[in-house]
Amino acid sequence: MFNNTTNEHKEILDFVKTFGDDVIWTRPRMTFAETLQKYGYPVVSKQTARFIDRYKKTKSEAMKLFYKFGINKDGSQSAFRIAKKWHYLLDEDFLTTDKCCDILKKEPIHKFEKETGLKPINGVMTSESNQRKMRYLKNGGCISWTEGKEICSPLSLFTEDNIWELIDKFNIEICPIYYDQIINGELVTGEKRTGCAWCLFGLNCESKDDNRISRLAKREPKRYNSMMDKLGYRKVLVALGFEHLP
Repeated sequence: MFNNTTNEHKEILDFVKTFGDDVIWTRPRMTFAETLQKYGYPVVSKQTARFIDRYKKTKSEAMKLFYKFGINKDGSQSAFRIAKKWHYLLDEDFLTTDKCCDILKKEPIHKFEKETGLKPINGVMTSESNQRKMRYLKNGGCISWTEGKEICSPLSLFTEDNIWELIDKFNIEICPIYYDQIINGELVTGEKRTGCAWCLFGLNCESKDDNRISRLAKREPKRYNSMMDKLGYRKVLVALGFEHLP
């Protein structure tokens, strides 16, 4: 089963197609472009995008204090708040959201599970995020037996080096996007991760000169121009400090 979120890298789509009819394709109820227009852009992180969105929409001054500074109603301090370095985004005129993950990724998979009765085996690793590490510890291992949320994550304890060792040892074919390539005479670095192509979560941790968006400009120039100028990404990226993108 492959869930085409409508926000996939073209190379990923082409690679999945090589498996023919052995793969069942699903799609979300909304396209990525539609989520942008209705809910906003996925920037910085899920929590930051969610808190900025809620801050802008609430009329409660108490809730504004909580989202911006982490001040609870009783005056105590919460660890959850918008980091000071992102406060300026509260004054930007574009919307931010974390809802696209639920709409594009989780909902279609849950629907497929309900319709087929099948349970997922995924390839996530605990080394990828603290959230995944905590989920592994909560489940007590690679398999969750919680009714209605059964899932198997056999690569949980694998590292990135382990994955490459397996690929080399068993000569496993993978998508070319993970390798360095020469495109139009220019070297384009291979991707380490390929989630949603135009997700901006974590982009602030990448180089201003070589990042997932600058590489997309080389891999998919027509789509890049459309996203930047028709769907408003240029304004958002400039606000995030990536003003020198093509």
